[in-house]
Amino acid sequence: MLVEDASRFARELVTQELGILALIRRGVRVVTASGDDLTDSTDPSRKMMRQIAGSFAEYEKARLVAKLKAETVIQLLARM
Repeated sequence: MLVEDASRFARELVTQELGILALIRRGVRVVTASGDDLTDSTDPSRKMMRQIAGSFAEYEKARLVAKLKAETVIQLLARM
């Protein structure tokens, strides 16, 4: 399976890791557009970096949702 990057595969770390494990069990490789094999578990540091990147993607999503929610509240209050 080809994905743009790991953050486009999943925006939550648990979802990312469970998805990758499910695909590994089915014999499917997940490769990013830049050539990183997300299903390669032969190197522990590679797995760690994938999980760290997944954590940052989850954080960034939560930060963006909070920002958009705050903007919506501000816009609603401005209309009153």
